[in-house]
Amino acid sequence: MKDFFKILVRYIPPYKGNLALNLLFNLLSALFSVFSLYMISPILEILFGMTQDVNEMVEWSASLDSVKHNIYYYITLM
Repeated sequence: MKDFFKILVRYIPPYKGNLALNLLFNLLSALFSVFSLYMISPILEILFGMTQDVNEMVEWSASLDSVKHNIYYYITLM
């Protein structure tokens, strides 16, 4: 295993920039996929009639309920 790392150390330096970008883009991909799944939930609930239309917006706060309510409001406007 030590021989493998010795050989690997020779080939890594030219690709350090690509390695950093790869890690960054993988992190962004994971982050965006979580948010896209979270954003599909309100749309599906409205389509299948699980919620009523929201016609007024509430104040933004750190609670999940207010964020979800405002997302429903914007979807209702669309």
